[in-house]
Amino acid sequence: MGTTTYFENIIHDDNPKSVETIDVEAGTTSYLGHQQMFLRVGEKKLILDEKTEKEFLDAFHRIGHYLGHY
Repeated sequence: MGTTTYFENIIHDDNPKSVETIDVEAGTTSYLGHQQMFLRVGEKKLILDEKTEKEFLDAFHRIGHYLGHY
């Protein structure tokens, strides 16, 4: 069984009346005996394999740092 991390972030611009909540989910799942990482932002889900895992982790770290989680 995989693990999942949930984040809920508020994104806004210079207009304080413009506030949007974006649901972000990242985790791992098992498919045919192989671990796969995934990132879901809103309704879009991206499945990653071993070839893209490092790029995914680097990008996710940068996103988390930007949003103030890391």
